[in-house]
Amino acid sequence: MGPYATPEPLELDDLTRRELARLASSPHVPEPKVVRACVLLAFADGMKVAAVARRYQIHRTRVIRIVRQAQEMGVFTSLEERRGSMRWSRKSATSGDLVLA
Repeated sequence: MGPYATPEPLELDDLTRRELARLASSPHVPEPKVVRACVLLAFADGMKVAAVARRYQIHRTRVIRIVRQAQEMGVFTSLEERRGSMRWSRKSATSGDLVLA
């Protein structure tokens, strides 16, 4: 399967659906997590990738990535923000070595 191919259908049990719906409607949850929860619910309900992308105003490749991460890592693990886990230090820019901060 290519990186832009439509992911397999997402099956969610009732408990998972309820928890995702709770997260999606909570005013105390960060917006990126809310969007990911909404995307997973919409895709699991049978919406096409392009329709989900239009509804939540994100790129369709982002929808595919969110769904694939949920399938590979588990739904709730995939909701966590992972951006910025690896950072380049000033030394790495000059020496060419990757230094984790």
